[in-house]
Amino acid sequence: MEPTDNTYVQKLKERFLECPVCLEEFSQESRLPRVLPCLHTHCDSCLKNIVKDDSVKCSLCQKSYHVPDENLTVFPTDYTRKDLQDFVRASLHRPDLVCEGCASNDIAKFRCTTCDHFLCDSCKEAHRRLVVFKTHYVFSLDEEQSSEENISKFSHQAFCETQGHEREAMHYYCTTCDKSICTRCFLIHHKRHAVEDIQEVYGRKKASLQNDAQMLHSRISECNMIRKKVQEAKEEVERNRTKSVDELNTTFETMIQILKRRRDDLLNKIQTVASRKNEVLDHQENNLDIIVKSVENCCEFLHQSLTYNNQPAFLKIAPIISSRFAYLQSLTLDEEPYESSYLSFNGLNIELTFETFIQTIGNIESSAFYRPKTRVYAEPGTNGSPSKIVIEFQNFEGKLLEENLEIEVTVSKEGEIHSKARLALGDRGRYEMILPAVGSYELNLKAFDEKMPVWEGAAPKSNDDFDPDSARGPERPPLPKDELLHPDHGNKGVQSMPTVNHSDDLASGLSRPERSITRATFHLDETTMHKSQFLSKNRKNLFNRKQTRLLQEGDEERKPIHTSVRSRREQKVQRHQGVKSSTPITLPDDVYFEVDISYQFDQNLVQDVTIFEIGFANDSAVDTSDTIGNDKHSCSIAAHASSNDGTIRFGFKDNGKLVSSQATQANTSSKCHVMSLGLNVDTQSQSVIVLDKSRNEVNMFKFTNQDYRTGIWPVFGVFNSQKVDVVLTLKSGDDITYIPFHLLR
Repeated sequence: MEPTDNTYVQKLKERFLECPVCLEEFSQESRLPRVLPCLHTHCDSCLKNIVKDDSVKCSLCQKSYHVPDENLTVFPTDYTRKDLQDFVRASLHRPDLVCEGCASNDIAKFRCTTCDHFLCDSCKEAHRRLVVFKTHYVFSLDEEQSSEENISKFSHQAFCETQGHEREAMHYYCTTCDKSICTRCFLIHHKRHAVEDIQEVYGRKKASLQNDAQMLHSRISECNMIRKKVQEAKEEVERNRTKSVDELNTTFETMIQILKRRRDDLLNKIQTVASRKNEVLDHQENNLDIIVKSVENCCEFLHQSLTYNNQPAFLKIAPIISSRFAYLQSLTLDEEPYESSYLSFNGLNIELTFETFIQTIGNIESSAFYRPKTRVYAEPGTNGSPSKIVIEFQNFEGKLLEENLEIEVTVSKEGEIHSKARLALGDRGRYEMILPAVGSYELNLKAFDEKMPVWEGAAPKSNDDFDPDSARGPERPPLPKDELLHPDHGNKGVQSMPTVNHSDDLASGLSRPERSITRATFHLDETTMHKSQFLSKNRKNLFNRKQTRLLQEGDEERKPIHTSVRSRREQKVQRHQGVKSSTPITLPDDVYFEVDISYQFDQNLVQDVTIFEIGFANDSAVDTSDTIGNDKHSCSIAAHASSNDGTIRFGFKDNGKLVSSQATQANTSSKCHVMSLGLNVDTQSQSVIVLDKSRNEVNMFKFTNQDYRTGIWPVFGVFNSQKVDVVLTLKSGDDITYIPFHLLR
C-alpha cells in the first residue's frame, strides 16, 4: 500500500494507538486499550499503576473515576484499535507485516477481508485457485490508498467470549442482556430473551449516536457566542481601564507634586481590579475551551470508532460513548461573563480641600456583580405598611457582595415618573427601599450613575402579591440595549419583556417557545461605503446623489455629506454601490427593522433601471459582485423600473438565482414615489421575511434555509444617479413604533 498521506496515518497512530502515559502502542496481549468515561483511552498496564484508593485519574483531562476493588474491567476494552493497527501497519509498511495464512513469514502483500488475514503471494494464489475461497474478497495492499474509507477493510471478525464458543461469530444482539452473542448462545442461553440481528441494532445505535453528535456539536457555537460576550467584556475592561487612567492623570495634572503618592496608589488599585476581572474572565474562557475540546474529542472518537465497521467491538463501547454525550449535553453553561466589565475612576471629590482630605481624594468604582445571580425581590411590610424592595448583589459564584454602590431607583406610574431615589448599602450587603405607596408601579434600577442597568420590572400592588420564589431576577439588556416588543400588543405600542433563551431547546430538539423579536440597533457604517455613495450625519440615510430634491428645507441632519473613512478598518467596498450595516446579525438574533425609499425620475425612461437593493450576505461575499443578488450564499430584494409599461418590479434573489418577482404600477414621470419595507431576520429559523408596509404591511416574500452560523451582514445600495434621485432611510431602534407580529409568525 503506497501511502498517500503519511502525516494522516501518523496522526492516527499517535492519537488512537498510543497510550498517553507510557507512549507505547496498544496491544491485545499486554497493553489492552481501555476507554474511560471521558472517552480518553489508556492501556491497562498504566491504569494498574495509577489506580489508587479505588480511584483512577485520567492523565489527559484530570477527571477521576471510581474503580471498585481496583477492578479495571469496569472500563470496556476497545477492540476497534486492532483494526486500526492493521491499517496503520499496512500504510506505513511496517516490517512486522508478514503473512498470516502460512508459516513462511514472507512479507504480506495482500489482505483477505473474509479471513481477516494478511497474505503473501503464495497464499493469495491459493485463494484464487481453491474453491473453498471462491467467495473471499482479497485486495492488494499496493493498490489501496491510506485513506479513511479503507480502514473498514481491515476490520476483524469478533468471536464469542463464552467458553466453548470461541470460534463462533457474533451475529445477534441480546437487548435483554445488552450484549453481542453468537448463534449457539442464542439457541442455548437466550431463547426467551429479546434478541435482534446485530446489523439492525448497530444501525439504530449508529444513527442515534450520530444524531446525538450532531446535536452535541451545536454546543460549540453556543460556547462561541458566550465566548464573544466574554471577549467583549474583557475589551470593555481594557477600554475602561485606559479611560480611567487617562481621567485620573488629567485630574491630577495640576497637583502632581502633592498627590503623587495618592495617584500611584489608585493606579495600582485600578490595575489590581482589572487583573482580577481578567483573571475571572480568563477562567471562564478556559472552561469554555475545555467544553469545546471535549465535544470535539467525543465527536472525533465516535467518528473514528465507526470507520472500522466492527459492529461487536463498537457496540461494546457504544454505551460509554452515549454516556459521555449525555454528560456533555447536560452541562449548564453560564451565558454571561462572570465578571462585570465596569471599571472607572471617580474623582468628583478632588475639588474639596485636599490638604484636609488628602487620603480620601478619588475612588476606584467597580463591581463584580453577575446579573443572573443578583436578586431583586419584594418583601412585605408589617401592620399594613408599604412593601419593601430588596436588592442583593451577588457575583457569578453566588457570593453576596458588600460593595458600596450608588443605586438609583426610578418609580414610574402609568408611564410617568413618580419619584427618584438613591439607595445606600444596608445591613448584610442588602439595599432596601420603601415604596411610596401601593399600586401599579414600574421600577428601574441603575448603578454607577446610570452607567449600568441592573433591573426593571413591576412593583407589587399589595402584601398579598408577595411571592419571593417568583420574583423576577435582574434583566440582562445587551450592549447596546435592545428593547423587546411583546407580540400581544400588536400595533398599540411596545412593552419590555425578558429575553427568551432558545439555546437549550435547540440543543435538545424541542420546538421554540414564543418568539421575542428585538428592534435592530445597527446603523449604516460609513467605513464600508462605496465612493459613489453619500451618507447623512445621523448615519441612517443613504443617497446616490450629493444634491437631492427629496429632502425638506432645513433638514440639516439628513443632508448628504462626505464621511471620512477611519484608517483602522479596510472594509470599504469597491464594486457594490452601497454600504454595510455597522454590526452583523448573528445567532441567536431575531431582529426587525424597516427601510423607507424615496425616489424621483429625471425623465421618461428609455431603458430599465435599478433603483435600490437590500441584501443579506456573509462578510466575505459582500463585495464580490456589483449586486448582492448575484452572490452565492446571499439573498436580496431589489427594485427595478421598467421603461416599457411604467411598472416597478421587485426581484427576490437567493443564492444567485431569481426565485420570485412582483410588479406594482407606478408613473415614472411623476414627481416623487415613496415605499416602505419591513424586514425580519430570524437566525434560528434561518429565514428573512419581507413586508410591504406601503400596502398595509403585505407579506411580500420569505427567504428560507439561510446560513447564519458565521453571521450575516445587511447591505444597502442605491443606483443610477444619472437617471433617478434615490434616498434610502434605515429605521431601527426607537425609530420603530411597533412590530407587526401577526405577519411574522
